[in-house]
Amino acid sequence: MKQTITIKLKPYLQEFLVCKLGDPDISNKNIIGALMSPFLQYVPKDYVYKPMKGDDYISFDLNRINTRLDTRLGIYVSEEGQKDFQRVLYLHFKDIFVSFVDDKIRYTKQIKKCILQFCFDYNMTFDKISYQTLKKMYYREKKRQEEQKQKNKGKSHLNLSLNCPLLFLL
Repeated sequence: MKQTITIKLKPYLQEFLVCKLGDPDISNKNIIGALMSPFLQYVPKDYVYKPMKGDDYISFDLNRINTRLDTRLGIYVSEEGQKDFQRVLYLHFKDIFVSFVDDKIRYTKQIKKCILQFCFDYNMTFDKISYQTLKKMYYREKKRQEEQKQKNKGKSHLNLSLNCPLLFLL
């Protein structure tokens, strides 16, 4: 029997995940399994199931995840857990996006080409998120990073990206 879990997730993050994973299945070997495991819990006895359908929802197969919970008893992610999962995934998306644009901008010197290349590489359409939104996200993050760098001058480990392997050595 196929066990699925449905969570609320912004459509552009859904596009990002589907492209990054190939399909929206959970496994400990992919980002969803690593991020979602702490949010999984048994369904409470007083929980009233609400059908979740629409563009803001995505379903994942739970049979491929190694969890401490028995999936036969019913597993779900609470509303707070869904918000936390979405927040963590958004931060991961933003970090990948900014790193990608930083890498490409050294060669093209045009942010528009870099953003379009990112959208092409991750199969993201401008139906779910606009070019201007991505551009503002990039400039705001660069400004925040610069302010953080000035604030943490002399503390180099605080300026590491989430994608940096050195982060795990600290």
